[in-house]
Amino acid sequence: LAQALAAGAMALGVRNAAEVRVAFARVLQHARKHDAGARLEGVLVSEMVPRGIDVTLSLTRNRERDDIEFGLGGLLGVAAGGTAHHAPPIGPAEAKAMVREVPGVARVLGLHGDAAAIAGLLQRFGRLAAALEEIVSFDLDVHALPRGKGYVVVDARATRRPSH
Repeated sequence: LAQALAAGAMALGVRNAAEVRVAFARVLQHARKHDAGARLEGVLVSEMVPRGIDVTLSLTRNRERDDIEFGLGGLLGVAAGGTAHHAPPIGPAEAKAMVREVPGVARVLGLHGDAAAIAGLLQRFGRLAAALEEIVSFDLDVHALPRGKGYVVVDARATRRPSH
C-alpha cells in the first residue's frame, strides 16, 4: 500500500510480542478493507524514530522531463502547501535553494530539524536519480531529526521502467 496511514494500516508504539501479533492482524485487516485486490505479502516492522519533521522527496520521469519534488510531509505539508522542483542532478547550491523555497521548510527545519542534512540528502537523491535511468518514479519519506542528528528514511518506493 502506498499510503498505509490513510488506509489505517499502520500501528505505532507497539512494545512487545503480544502487541505485535494484535497489530499485525489489525494492519492486514485494514489493508484488505482499503484495497481488496492488493497482494499482501507481509508487513514492514521498524523502530520508532525520535521526534522530528517529516519531509518527502519524489522523482518523476516522463517523456518531457525528469523532476525531483521536495516538500514537507504529513499534516505540515498539507498545511504549508508548496513544493520545490529541480531536475537531477542537484548540486549544493540547488539543494539549499530547494530547502529555502518550500513554505515553512527552512523555518521548521531550522528550529526543529537538520536542514544541512536534508540538503545533503537532496544532493544524493539527485545523483541517484541521474544514475538510475531505469527508475521512472522514486519516493522517499524522510524523518528529519533535531539539528545535528541527521535523518531517517522511514519509507521508500521505486518503480522501474518496464523492460520490453
